[in-house]
Order: sequence, then structure tokens, then C-alpha cells
Amino acid sequence: MVEGATTTTQGDATDSAAESASDADGSPNAGADPGDVAASPESETYRAVVLLDCYLGKLGDIVDLDSAAAHAAQTGGYIDTHPNAIAAAETARA
Repeated sequence: MVEGATTTTQGDATDSAAESASDADGSPNAGADPGDVAASPESETYRAVVLLDCYLGKLGDIVDLDSAAAHAAQTGGYIDTHPNAIAAAETARA
């Protein structure tokens, strides 16, 4: 697990800073772009779906990452931060 990351795996729920960073519709990533690190404060948290078994977790895990970790993981192709990807992963886990 990488520093700045928390993982929510099937069957458990992890409270995270992302919940407090949610916008009015409850989506923690609405309008967020981890690729734009310069515009993101370091304390901002991004929710993402892990795309393959790796250091962040297993395929389909939902993780919460700080800005720098989210940028690095998305650039490397390890995560997807799009709200639709997160919703699909949550639906698949249910």
C-alpha cells in the first residue's frame, strides 16, 4: 500500500477524508482532476478504482489517494478516477 492511500475492499467500508471532500451530490471526485496537481491542494483526496492487481490493491478495489499519489497512479495506468468507473465498481461489489 502506498503512503496516502486507504483501501475499501469488498465487504468493508473505510471512512475517509474523501467523504468530507464530497460535493453536494455526494461524489468525491466531481470536477476533480488528479492530473492537475498544481491546482489541487495536497490535502485533497481522490477516490479511484484500481485497474489491476498492484501495490494499491486488487482489481476493482476502491481506494482513496492524496493528490500526489493519485496523479502518479493515474499516470501509470493503475487507477481510474472517473465517477462512472467508481459507480460501476461499487455496483459490481454489491
